Amino acid sequence: MFTMLVGTCPFEANSIEATYRKIKTNSYLFPRIIPIADDVQKLIKKIFKLKPTLRPNLIEIEKDEFFNSASSKTKIFKSESFIFNKKNIPDLENKANHNNKENNVISYQNEE
Repeated sequence: MFTMLVGTCPFEANSIEATYRKIKTNSYLFPRIIPIADDVQKLIKKIFKLKPTLRPNLIEIEKDEFFNSASSKTKIFKSESFIFNKKNIPDLENKANHNNKENNVISYQNEE
């Protein structure tokens, strides 16, 4: 789900060691440039819980408010005018590797 929306793997890094470190600490980024709706971000955060016993199973995911919104049109992006193409997406990997100095990514690290 994350990869389909963002276009990169959530724990991707410049080296295998760095990738494993991000997986072990559950450290990933929601790019600010991609306006992912709050319900979608909440579901991804639930799925990415560090402790497997705290992650929802498929039935719980299916029952999540994102899939069962009262609205017949569930929003994936905050802005309906958002168009995903390479022209409006900067090099997110390079931005993330600069410690988020330009404030264009939302860093998320889950303690659980």
